[in-house]
Amino acid sequence: MEIENLLNYFNVKFLHEFKNREQKLQFNDDAMKIILNYDYKGNIRELQNLVLSLYTFTTNEVRQSNLPDRMLRKHSYPQSLEENERIHLKRILEKNNWNKTVSAEILGITRETLYRKIEKYKLKEFAKHE
Repeated sequence: MEIENLLNYFNVKFLHEFKNREQKLQFNDDAMKIILNYDYKGNIRELQNLVLSLYTFTTNEVRQSNLPDRMLRKHSYPQSLEENERIHLKRILEKNNWNKTVSAEILGITRETLYRKIEKYKLKEFAKHE
């Protein structure tokens, strides 16, 4: 409910800021479902930037295809076991600030195995301080 209220607030706010607009954005059911269920890691600024972007690049009706890829990926399930493993490894590593000893212990594998999987899935590029 909070996301929906913020979405409505930003929708009205940008309607007044965009003088060439005569009506608020209308969200179809699929787009609204994705917006309401998305995990906004950037807090309300991410939602604000989304609405601003939609005002800039769409007409009146917002469809799923108007949403950024990052939002759409959240709603598509990985197709393979390897993709699931890659996602899980990345999450565990991030959660533990890329501490491989702790991450390997949580995963129930050796550090050497973890290093091989990091290499296999090319996860080094995601490490912030390596």
